[in-house]
Amino acid sequence: RDPSLRGVPCAVCQYESWRKNTKDASAEDDRRTTSGGSGIIAVSYEARALGVTRMMDATKARKACPSLITITVPTEHGKANMSIYKEAGQRVCEVLGNFAERVEKRSV
Repeated sequence: RDPSLRGVPCAVCQYESWRKNTKDASAEDDRRTTSGGSGIIAVSYEARALGVTRMMDATKARKACPSLITITVPTEHGKANMSIYKEAGQRVCEVLGNFAERVEKRSV
């Protein structure tokens, strides 16, 4: 979605549901964050090479990789809105469907 993140260590982290004044953030908003964040749910290859892993706490990940850019998932009504990831997964299945008789989705 954001070409400026290509080749850069980055990760997607869950939103902080425990914060009282968390604003909704759409997929089009700039959701980069330099502090806080919760568990890491997706990691670029560049960040993996520097020791960042899924399920790592975002604060711990930033200590392991100071150049890490973290992006929170979009939120709506105070909850994670995973629709952009579901739509991307559906597009992947459609492309794979051009090469196989049957495609079974097992993960986002």
